[in-house]
Amino acid sequence: MKNKIFLTFVLSILSCKTQAHIPSLFYTQKEEQALHENRQKSSAPPSLSPTPTKEFHLTGLLYSDPTHWKIWINKKPYDKKNFPGLEVSHITPFEVSFTYNKGAHRTSFTLTPNARHCLTHTVLP
Repeated sequence: MKNKIFLTFVLSILSCKTQAHIPSLFYTQKEEQALHENRQKSSAPPSLSPTPTKEFHLTGLLYSDPTHWKIWINKKPYDKKNFPGLEVSHITPFEVSFTYNKGAHRTSFTLTPNARHCLTHTVLP
């Protein structure tokens, strides 16, 4: 009897064309629908215009040499379009020095991976 139930369940899963039609052992249909809707909302594309940043978090540092490197700030790849006013002044395999210009206000700071810099203070990992 158990084998017949298991075989029926496996066959019902295999007959489904997409994963969305696979019945859940853990969630009701309403809960599955709510999860699916939330997944669609969270995968919406981010806005294309840069937003003013009050905190910089060095989330990634890939360093080959002084002219070949890649950094991620606030989980976004660094470029001048995403972070207007923020410039890399010096980079090593272990830290990045920045200069941030906003109008007449100019700030310099250095971050190691996972460190954060607020416009008022620095938070170490």
